Amino acid sequence: MEKIIEILTKLKLIEPDENFKRRSIAVILNAPQSTISAVSRSFFDSIKFGAALALASLLLVVVFGGISILKTLAPSALTSLNTDVLDKELKSTDIQITLSEINYYSDSINKVAMVLDETSKNSSDILNSSAIEKESKELDSFNLNNKSVDELLNELSM
Repeated sequence: MEKIIEILTKLKLIEPDENFKRRSIAVILNAPQSTISAVSRSFFDSIKFGAALALASLLLVVVFGGISILKTLAPSALTSLNTDVLDKELKSTDIQITLSEINYYSDSINKVAMVLDETSKNSSDILNSSAIEKESKELDSFNLNNKSVDELLNELSM
């Protein structure tokens, strides 16, 4: 036990180097000092906390109830979200697609596909001058003078 006391008394006599003392004192004295008192610091901290809480609650209101608030503020801007308006628009639009038109379009698609298939197989016959003359005679058989496009289409569909 006596050895420990001797060692501690020797350690008590140890002092830092002079350069270390000067550097430490300079660092401590040059450190920025807080000029705000503890009371004012706690006041500003409470203001920061209150502002953060207010912004968070505002965000929650906007996220969860924003659409209903916006609807009351600007109803004309959000009419696309109103299901009653959408139902009225749907009922007011006139959709007149008849089954005969659907059949006509599906038949014309099939005919065009068949003609394209035949032309790809018989491309040499299409460019034949006799075939061209035959088709021109068929076109001449239609009386195209003084007829509207609607009348011509009606004749072709019959």
